[in-house]
Amino acid sequence: MLLDIINCTLCLFESRLRQVRKFCPKDRWRDIITKILLTVIDIGLESRTRLFQETYNIILRDLGHDPYKDQRVKLRELFKNVVNCLDIRGKSISELIRLSTSANMLDVEMREYKTLPEEVLSKLSKSSAIFIPSDEDILSRVRDAESVILSLDNAGEHMIDILLAHKLALEGKSVVLVSRRTSYEIDVVFEEVVEDLKMLNLDGVVRVESSEGPPVIKAIELGSRCSDGSVLVISKGIANFEAYIDVVLPVMREYRDIDVLFCLAAKCNVLANLLGVGLGQPVVISSRYLGNTVKRIVE
Repeated sequence: MLLDIINCTLCLFESRLRQVRKFCPKDRWRDIITKILLTVIDIGLESRTRLFQETYNIILRDLGHDPYKDQRVKLRELFKNVVNCLDIRGKSISELIRLSTSANMLDVEMREYKTLPEEVLSKLSKSSAIFIPSDEDILSRVRDAESVILSLDNAGEHMIDILLAHKLALEGKSVVLVSRRTSYEIDVVFEEVVEDLKMLNLDGVVRVESSEGPPVIKAIELGSRCSDGSVLVISKGIANFEAYIDVVLPVMREYRDIDVLFCLAAKCNVLANLLGVGLGQPVVISSRYLGNTVKRIVE
């Protein structure tokens, strides 16, 4: 397990090196890479959530602008064409969850994983997401929830998440979307979600909140304060998944008992092995099942 964590940290460092070479002036490379390396050494294995954010912030501060803003605009436009063709009244909750999860195949380039937005779109119609431990277990959790809080991940895929949120609202559930307030790679940010809700005429139908860090942390906090009966958090992507394990799980007793569904694509071999699926496989896994899996590994 320790070797897996170290391997993931090395993957992160490689990712930051690619970003430095891609976005930063060559005469600044040495200084920026040194700062990133010192941050990796300083934080170490203490918190991967902090490590991800703080190493990326070094690049942001040096550039003085958001290097992924134009890419997010393109992704939003690309997926807007898809959602405009989808009739959610003709789609079941199960189909929309699978579409939402399959859309998480989108991401920045990684050591073991690389895909183009067009490739993701071509695979969406197959809706190949696996439900763990079972379809019935996952869907019963959605069915029983009176309030759903959806923590968002990448721009583009969030358009399908919005459709899922709308469908849940049409079925009488109280629905909240949570997104990052400020830039982190291609993750959709609050102002973009607000803009797209207006574009889809859903402003006021679905509420949106902003988060300073990974949205799943804010989602759990909102769920703990919710008084509208049973609460379900739907957490999109790897960063939210890791933040839950890294930040939320150790102090879960401080929060109300909240069910979480993690909807993500297994974009690295460590995660694929943990979940028992193939590399790149979209999967929906419940927090109950995850907790038991982690407990077995630790023991």
